[in-house]
Amino acid sequence: MIVPRMFSRDSRVLFLFALALAGTTVSAEEIQGRVVQVSGGTIRVEIDSDVVPTPGDRAVVYYQREGSGKRAVVGEGEVARVEGQIVVVTMDDPASAVQVGQQVESAARARPAEPVPAKHEVPSLFRARLLDDEAKRRLVAEEGGDGTRPTVDLGLAWLSVHQDESRGGWDSDDFQAECETNTCSGRGEEWCDPGLTALALLAFLADGNTPETGRYKDAVKLGVGYLKSIQDSEGCLGPRENSFLYNHAIATQALVEAYAMSGAPELLEPARKAVAFLVAAQNPGKGWRYKPRAGDNDTSVTGWAIVALLDARSAGFEVPPEAFEGARSWIDSATDEESLRTGYISRGDTGARLRDQIGRFATVETSTAISILARLLLGTRRDDPLVYGQGVLLLQSRPAWDPSGGPGGTSTIDFYYWYYGTLAMHQMGWEFWKEWNEKMKTAIVGHQRTDGDECGSWDPIDAWGPSGGRIYATACNVLALETYFRYERVPR
Repeated sequence: MIVPRMFSRDSRVLFLFALALAGTTVSAEEIQGRVVQVSGGTIRVEIDSDVVPTPGDRAVVYYQREGSGKRAVVGEGEVARVEGQIVVVTMDDPASAVQVGQQVESAARARPAEPVPAKHEVPSLFRARLLDDEAKRRLVAEEGGDGTRPTVDLGLAWLSVHQDESRGGWDSDDFQAECETNTCSGRGEEWCDPGLTALALLAFLADGNTPETGRYKDAVKLGVGYLKSIQDSEGCLGPRENSFLYNHAIATQALVEAYAMSGAPELLEPARKAVAFLVAAQNPGKGWRYKPRAGDNDTSVTGWAIVALLDARSAGFEVPPEAFEGARSWIDSATDEESLRTGYISRGDTGARLRDQIGRFATVETSTAISILARLLLGTRRDDPLVYGQGVLLLQSRPAWDPSGGPGGTSTIDFYYWYYGTLAMHQMGWEFWKEWNEKMKTAIVGHQRTDGDECGSWDPIDAWGPSGGRIYATACNVLALETYFRYERVPR
């Protein structure tokens, strides 16, 4: 049995990696990085460059210890996969991969201890959130988001007012207790509290708030405190009832982002345990379902798990490569090559609805949107024929607030689809984003409530409103309007 050798952050900074791409003009100096893992005849490297190789590229791999001008060739190999900023190289001679591991360990032993930096370094994935107001305004304008800021501000204000400060979370079925002028409609289901609390937290975090900084730092601090208080000894966030892995995956993402953006030491262990539980809950070689290792898979829970684990990897948590490989395998198996649609629980199916909502809402491409987002974040290029074709499929079902405009008089309103579709099309860029963004803004901005205690929220009249209620509707739509600065666009 081959045991992968993982290297800590202290070791990673000691070993420089570079690719000299055979037959190209890319020089060795342009693609450098640090070794993350050696397993069998492969090495995994976190690159520090906007120049990204393509699977199939031949590569000459060499090493150079930090601070030294001397370089030595390790051997030749082939780029097997590219997963965001992680490049996986299969060496022609497996022994050369072993040599890489030995060099990293040798460098780690020789390096003197360094003081821990006083300032937490926020991963690049999240840095746009922390821009000052003017820089963020310019970025939003460049991305086509003019006019959305007041809507985001109202939405965050509504969420803040309707937080249960006594517990720290958001109460999906009793948030009306926080109403001040009149009683809001739109209760959700009680079992969703952990997930909806996390969804609200993600909206505050996306706007640059942390437990220590920002206008809504108190709301974030209370919210992450609630998540910590409901974590069990194995790391699961919230009660193990109903479809609880939804709650856990979303809550893991919120805890990880809160830690990544703040460096708060009290969040490190809860986030680590949550990540470990999520990894352990995966079906071997596939995706996730409502409960750990359930045997069957669905693209919706898998989508939340993928993003949570990508966030975790960016924040420095160890996530086994097999987790992403399994998720990709599930998405591939759920994607129909002819229609290009990714199914929810089977190849190319048209998704699911709550039992009492069947026939009331138009079919949308939520799982296909998750497929696009996951593939791009895991290293697939935007011009990949499948991804490009799936983008075209989404443009045929752009956001529209029309309660009876779908086939047979069905409603086209689906906040969950708009959330994932917006993330996916932002990563696609090009004309995909321009066309989607205009429709998304029109659908969401123009239908925010501006009256009574509902001011700043959205009525939960979409396909999933009966479960998520007004908190879900508001958090989802605020998050969609924060996409302009929430995650950096991948460089391919």
